[in-house]
Amino acid sequence: MKKQFFFPMFLVFFCGFITTGVAQDLRTANKPSWVPDNGYWVVESNIHTPKNSTIYFYNLDNVLVYKETIRGVKIKLQKKRVLKNLKAVLEQSLAAWEAQHVASENKMLVAVALKN
Repeated sequence: MKKQFFFPMFLVFFCGFITTGVAQDLRTANKPSWVPDNGYWVVESNIHTPKNSTIYFYNLDNVLVYKETIRGVKIKLQKKRVLKNLKAVLEQSLAAWEAQHVASENKMLVAVALKN
């Protein structure tokens, strides 16, 4: 009786561990190229003034590392090119923050990246 109960339970647990490991690998393998690994950004805008935005860049410890205000340009967050440019600015500002541990503001990094 024990042998009949042990084998199906072992099989269920074994299959559960295999599918969990595969599911975790698939989540990281399908990550888009514009998703940053070491921080994030927040775009703040208003529906009444869509061409004015403020972009905040943070590290993973939720510390503000860079802030820029963009005027006269609507930021289209559904475009992959814009998202990749924001990722590049995030990486650049994180490198500068790591060197000085001081948040900078309005160095026109985003404006230059969006014009390219």
